[in-house]
Amino acid sequence: MKTNVKKTGILFVLFTSNNVICTFTNLTGDVLLWTSAGCQKSKGLKKSVSTIVYNSIIKILAKSLSLEFSYIHLKLKGLSKNKKSITKALSSTKVNLLSIQDLTALPHNGCRIARQRRL
Repeated sequence: MKTNVKKTGILFVLFTSNNVICTFTNLTGDVLLWTSAGCQKSKGLKKSVSTIVYNSIIKILAKSLSLEFSYIHLKLKGLSKNKKSITKALSSTKVNLLSIQDLTALPHNGCRIARQRRL
């Protein structure tokens, strides 16, 4: 007798100042898929545009559906204005979103900021 067990995965999205990196893992933490805005042949400031972020999320979700993952936990890290486009991309697919977690670490006046470069 075969049981119908739905697969669950974790989607990590890291927003850096120059790039957006998406990693899809299973519950034990093994990396199954990854993509970034730089992988889509966009350079410079174009990597942080919301359409590029949206396309990279759709790409990784399509691959996760082909691996038969139907439930996803979303973990976001970093500061960006494109966090809403990720939830839009998730709502347009057949993937069920179980939880959203923000892992962004904000300093409480910790380390000194690096000095500005003079050009």
